[in-house]
Amino acid sequence: MAKLLSLLTCVALGFQSGSLAFEHTKVNPDLVVLGDSHFQGPLGRILTDQFLSDLNNFYIESLCGSVFSTFVNLGSTKCGYYTLTPDRTEMRSQTGQASDIIQRVTETPPRCLVVALGTNYAPFPTHQPLDQDIDALTRIAKPLRTKIFWLGPPDSRRFKKEVSLIDKYLRGKFQTPTKIAQFARYFSIHSECPYPETGGDGVHLKEPMMSMECINRLNDFAATVFANCPPV
Repeated sequence: MAKLLSLLTCVALGFQSGSLAFEHTKVNPDLVVLGDSHFQGPLGRILTDQFLSDLNNFYIESLCGSVFSTFVNLGSTKCGYYTLTPDRTEMRSQTGQASDIIQRVTETPPRCLVVALGTNYAPFPTHQPLDQDIDALTRIAKPLRTKIFWLGPPDSRRFKKEVSLIDKYLRGKFQTPTKIAQFARYFSIHSECPYPETGGDGVHLKEPMMSMECINRLNDFAATVFANCPPV
């Protein structure tokens, strides 16, 4: 694998960070990643390191507290925002707004799209918001030739039952003959990435908490993406 490329860090302030990120994006990425706060911690760093090693042209956007509709509706966050652009410009801030990435995906489809979401559906009393987001992704994916991967949530102590049910529900939704299964593949990490009974905030895994099985599973996911979206 290629050596990790150094990152240029920029501080993005206010709710215009999504737009600022795209000002740095001079090329259309082959891989687009949409994530929540897990992608701003060690889980995301493991995958980002793999992408940096194996892929030349990708874009990551992560909003704390996000679900898929956050990106569709240009939603905002007050608890953590992160992007990494194809020119390796890294942007972090406490607050931020989703860019027009969904519009960009539909106008100039990437070869691969990763949706790394799930935990923030836990507070909802039903699966209706998740169903609506899966339907939205299906509508977006249908006219494209983009290969789509939905990376599920890790285990959670705070939302243990809810996240377990979300993972199970997503596994079922992405099985044939559902509509979304025609366009996307679900990749579960829930059982491989358990949350310990003590320590942490009950939601976000810290690096010492992550088992080798979890790390290997994440590396397997990165390898799967790379196999379907090799550099050109």
